[in-house]
Amino acid sequence: MIDSSFLSAFIASRICHDMVSPVSSVTSAMEMLDDDALGEEMQKASEDLLRDGARKLGSYIKFLRYAFGAMGVSDSVADIHEAKGIIEAYVTLHRPTIEWDIQTAHFTYHHVRLLMHVVLFAMTCLPRGGVISVEVRDHHGQPSIVIHARGERPKLKAEVVSAVAGDVPEGGWNSRNVNLLFATMVAKELDTSITVNQTHEKEIVFAASKLSLTAQVQREGIS
Repeated sequence: MIDSSFLSAFIASRICHDMVSPVSSVTSAMEMLDDDALGEEMQKASEDLLRDGARKLGSYIKFLRYAFGAMGVSDSVADIHEAKGIIEAYVTLHRPTIEWDIQTAHFTYHHVRLLMHVVLFAMTCLPRGGVISVEVRDHHGQPSIVIHARGERPKLKAEVVSAVAGDVPEGGWNSRNVNLLFATMVAKELDTSITVNQTHEKEIVFAASKLSLTAQVQREGIS
């Protein structure tokens, strides 16, 4: 298990790393708009850059608020439509597309957090793009998640295999792969684990079965 000081530092670094690109776009656009010598054509380009950067920034913030922030620790029933929209907006900023098949009677914000992290797992397998298919079903009253990552030559990274097996990846944990460790911790809180299986050369399947309805976390002293 990683020391809590390193865990919090790596998570903060990961969040900041994800935010760098959209923040840079907004900053660059603002600097250009402050240039009095800017022509009409460049003014329009700067405004488009500002809008695009702001849209991407909003998508990142909403996703990371669920995936790593306090929003994802609630056992209250989540708004599935809202969660799907947040995940879709994040995924579309990268190469894959996403499909949904959700049929469950009880899906909390904590469940959404785990779903988001398994989606991140699937995204790492599709650097050239592809389709992420999300399936959520109830089994004896408990939700289960199955995610298919389909594409041309999907790549299953060794650090992902290590993480789901409960091992430290070669080279150790760092700010780039800490989300893998965090995902396994979230799964454990829901009394489950994440599994991975490459079914054939074009598909990798992640699953988390029989999620507990409430997260096994210590809430004493938490408001």
